[in-house]
Amino acid sequence: MKAWNVLRVGALAAVAVGSVAWAGVEVRLSGSSYQLALDGGTAFHETANHVSGARTIPVPDSASVLVLWNEQTALGNVPFYAISLDGRQVDCVREANYDIMLRAATFDPGKSVPAVAADLGTGGNVFIVQFVTQILPEFSVQIEQLGGRVYHFLPNYSYVVRMDAATRAAVAALPYVRWIGDPDPDGDPAPPYAGATFVNAGTLHRDHRPCICMIDTSRCTVAWHTFDGERFTAPRVVGW
Repeated sequence: MKAWNVLRVGALAAVAVGSVAWAGVEVRLSGSSYQLALDGGTAFHETANHVSGARTIPVPDSASVLVLWNEQTALGNVPFYAISLDGRQVDCVREANYDIMLRAATFDPGKSVPAVAADLGTGGNVFIVQFVTQILPEFSVQIEQLGGRVYHFLPNYSYVVRMDAATRAAVAALPYVRWIGDPDPDGDPAPPYAGATFVNAGTLHRDHRPCICMIDTSRCTVAWHTFDGERFTAPRVVGW
């Protein structure tokens, strides 16, 4: 018979209105292998790597439960996640990639944030919101219930969201939110991204500089933003 060393970490997750279920994650060590399981069930992940930091995150007003942990590999401490849509059976297991991919920069906000990303937080109350896992439908619904307006997806695990200070604070408190882009500490102006559809316009701008065209149907405008190094310049707007 195998001898198991078990570490159990859990969280209370709302399964339905008026009911609550215990969603715990167990980290089992048998020999040189680590296994992860929900509520003493069948292991959903097994690895020879040392496992640390295992925790569960219940999605509010949902049966979904997120599981996070780290694995020590030859490349260092690598984050992983799993998603259970019912709090009992795990539906996916992934190595996490927290790189946010902008045209001017790719970065993990848990390590560093370039100025081009920080600029998104100024001028128009528009922020990058990154989550701890791939995006679930509940994320955008709950952000909009709090008063935010979700515009579009940004890899990885991120949305561009318009929100005021009160909504930003409420969204930051959601347990599955990993990071929200902060305003540029230098106070540099940024263009009004809210409601815009981003189009790579190449060199279509009249002075033939590389640019981004942003089409905002809610305001009936087209804004051309050229680049100055890694920053967007002030927009030139055409209405219709």
